Amino acid sequence: LLLEAGANVNAIGCGNDSALQRASSAGHDTVVRLLLESGASTSRHRGLFYGSALQQASEYGHERVVELLLRAGARVNTPGGRSGTALQRARRNRHMKVVKLLRDAGA
Repeated sequence: LLLEAGANVNAIGCGNDSALQRASSAGHDTVVRLLLESGASTSRHRGLFYGSALQQASEYGHERVVELLLRAGARVNTPGGRSGTALQRARRNRHMKVVKLLRDAGA
């Protein structure tokens, strides 16, 4: 509804992150798809710990979200600050299906 009313899909909230980052972190693949279809940027990076939408989805093992972000052109090797790259986060948390997706994408 907000997007239909012209809301900025890349707006940054009070937590210094975008709707795409929040939805990716929580594993809401339907919302992620809607945001990507509405032009959400996959390149927004938040701070030393949280990172990009791809890094957050990888850390929590959200396979479907990782697939959507990769298809949308998310950069697979973005440096991850203290928390590491998407691959490092997935590996550290033993999300092996996500590790494979990232490797297949060039990580």
